[in-house]
Amino acid sequence: VVNSVLSNDEILANKWSIYPNPVEGELVIATGNLEDKSLGLIIYNVNGEQLMSFDAVVENGYLRISVEELSSGVYFIELISNEGRSFNTMLKEN
Repeated sequence: VVNSVLSNDEILANKWSIYPNPVEGELVIATGNLEDKSLGLIIYNVNGEQLMSFDAVVENGYLRISVEELSSGVYFIELISNEGRSFNTMLKEN
């Protein structure tokens, strides 16, 4: 028998997703059953440099963000809510 306890961050990671991935212009963040409707989003490059930051309000379970100005490559998205923080990986194509 294996007992495991999930942290708030691990629980939060299971509550949101991004699409399309890879993305070209607009990224959709599906917040699923997140209780918090006010979220912070930060996009980092592979070097950990913060490139974009948003304070957003969830409408109908989705956020839409334009990422057109980003170059092709891999980026990390941090979602911050009252429930914790979590990361997801995004591939940007031009």
